[in-house]
Amino acid sequence: MFSAELRQHWVGQGLFHSGLIDFNNKFFRYVYDCGAYKKKNIRRTYPAYLRVNPSKKLDALFISHLDSDHVNGLGELLKHTRGARHVFLPYIPRKVRQVMALQEYERLNAAGADMADYGDYWTFMQNPLDWFDERGRADEVIFLMRRAEGDGKTGDTPAKTPPDSASKKSRLPEFIIPENGIVPDEILKEVSDGKPENAKAKWLNGRQVLEVRFTEEYRWLFALFYDDNFEIAENIYTAIANILHDRKKEDWESGKMKVEDMLKLDLKEVRQAFQSVLEKNPPSVESGCDRSPMNYGSLCLFSGCRISHAAVKEPPSSTAGNPLYGRKQYWLIHDGMSSAHERMLGLLNPVLSGWLLTGDSVLSDENYRKEFIEWYKNVGSKHNLLAATHTFTVPHHGSKKNFDGEALSELAAAGLSMGQCVAVIPAGNWNPSKWGHPNTEVLQALNEKNISWVHMHEYRGSDYITILRAF
Repeated sequence: MFSAELRQHWVGQGLFHSGLIDFNNKFFRYVYDCGAYKKKNIRRTYPAYLRVNPSKKLDALFISHLDSDHVNGLGELLKHTRGARHVFLPYIPRKVRQVMALQEYERLNAAGADMADYGDYWTFMQNPLDWFDERGRADEVIFLMRRAEGDGKTGDTPAKTPPDSASKKSRLPEFIIPENGIVPDEILKEVSDGKPENAKAKWLNGRQVLEVRFTEEYRWLFALFYDDNFEIAENIYTAIANILHDRKKEDWESGKMKVEDMLKLDLKEVRQAFQSVLEKNPPSVESGCDRSPMNYGSLCLFSGCRISHAAVKEPPSSTAGNPLYGRKQYWLIHDGMSSAHERMLGLLNPVLSGWLLTGDSVLSDENYRKEFIEWYKNVGSKHNLLAATHTFTVPHHGSKKNFDGEALSELAAAGLSMGQCVAVIPAGNWNPSKWGHPNTEVLQALNEKNISWVHMHEYRGSDYITILRAF
């Protein structure tokens, strides 16, 4: 039997998603983001995560972007597991990472958040490859770029099977990653301060389809969409550099600034530096990047099954009295609160269905949205993954600056099923004065399109789970 259990963990303001795919006891385990505004919310989810994954193995770790509420749980996640075979994260220039780290400090400090672990976050942002390497918890770190190795086009690089998954005797399924290259020296210097000993660094085109192949008939797809636009953040970096003096400016520009020196910066001057750039970029403010210039560089991920028609069989004991009668496979979707919320759905496409994760992407931006839809509607010129989406994670915790009714209408026109799809919103409790997530206008748009939605706030008490079983 082929089955998959996908979970959105209840961390409140943040994101922690995990998946366990099983084909006749051949397993593949992945995680997409692991962070929360309140780290205690991440810590309390680990027991449930480990009950589902008692082997503590992690085959793939996908990181959408580097905001602290998406990554500040990575250290503990890797301690609770045996480490990750493959880590995928966006390549972000060091100077942009520094702006993000400083912006996070200013934002978290103003919000009165727990700053105890900020030093670890600063270290991660300075040299992410070193951060993984020193912990010995990643076999390889793959940096995603809009264009990699000068291939000229997106999504057309040849497939390659890693040596560690090619053995016929292995209990691991084949994890097929498109051809990727060694990180060039100039890029390696941006993500590492030395020569990594444990984690191998590679880079990969940011618009690709990865495949977990259990057999020729049963496969799992990861369709990646990554777009990088760092112009605003680079301008902010320059503005901040201009307010620094003496040794601090040299350390800032070389990426060697210590966290204790960074924390001595005058936050009033930092805010003024941000504002001086944003006043010159009003279109960016309107598009929702006034406070989050990195949201354009957020990795989106479709995670779903691909089963051949020939492999699908009738479920065992299929009778007229069985709710599965006449269905060759099904998704069981429930919110983990009670059986009253469970429901079985016939697949829109009987052999292709999955969950679309969007991180903090800016789907409210018309140009970004156009490329996003074009990619997921025509992946490999074969599949419309929007039409195959049964669960959709709303971007940026339901912020109206990143998602709106217009975006939802265009997604529907491209194939997203309004009546069948469930929208998941990982956000804090209702507190518009602090975050405004989820925004009432976003919820209204979902209601108008007849999309069921689930608010994953910190007092929810359970994960949101989808389960696939194919007989």
